[in-house]
Amino acid sequence: MYLVIPDIAYVDALALGARVTPTDPVLSMSIVKGKYAREYVPQHMRLTISAEAGANDGFGYPYLFLALYLSRYTTGTAIGRWVYETWLYAVSLSVLYGAFVGYLFSTILQQAEKHSFADLESVQVYGIVVAIFLLGTCGMLGIDDLLACFVAGNVFTWNDWFRQVTQDDALQSTMDYLLNATFFAFLGAMMPWQDYKMQFMTSWRYIVIAICLLVFKRLPPLLVLYRIVPQIRSFKEAAFVGHFGPVGRLSIMLGS
Repeated sequence: MYLVIPDIAYVDALALGARVTPTDPVLSMSIVKGKYAREYVPQHMRLTISAEAGANDGFGYPYLFLALYLSRYTTGTAIGRWVYETWLYAVSLSVLYGAFVGYLFSTILQQAEKHSFADLESVQVYGIVVAIFLLGTCGMLGIDDLLACFVAGNVFTWNDWFRQVTQDDALQSTMDYLLNATFFAFLGAMMPWQDYKMQFMTSWRYIVIAICLLVFKRLPPLLVLYRIVPQIRSFKEAAFVGHFGPVGRLSIMLGS
């Protein structure tokens, strides 16, 4: 981006790069769930893509705030604030808080179901309630809500009890589809398309940026390092996972 976009500072290009770094977990569902995914994508690859998309959805924060701090402070001050404000507070506290909330809510729900205090309908909406609770409280604490939700979800279903109870539940998938369709319809309607007509950004520059993202964003490191990743078992799988890194809603959130 620094080489393609005219008159852009390096730290600004770094901030733009941070926005497109995380893999969008919603768009990743196209090859993780559904008939096509079950038929053509091995389970270990689907699980790997889901885990990676959920984890780096939250770890996009450090990349962005490094660029923001470098643009506002001297190098030493920027690195210091980046370490203790972003890593030690926002990221670390998100992980700890998400794990605590996930374990607490999981224990409460299992005990309630064990003593017949909760019926199946209550159990089905419990995951949505936990997510909303985390989004609100993480916003109050000023920490990474997406990362906290990801960690809480892993801890919440760690013993596989919740998945077994809700495996025939269509509520969450229906809500997921409804919210996603609403979001992308709203995004398309509100997108300021006229702002893309900038004199210094001609069409070929957008095309070059798109090609560079596809080629250099994920593919080279995965092709080099796939042998030390047990879940990726061949060069072909590394190429597939490396190519598939959709950019979606988090990019908009990081830029807002």
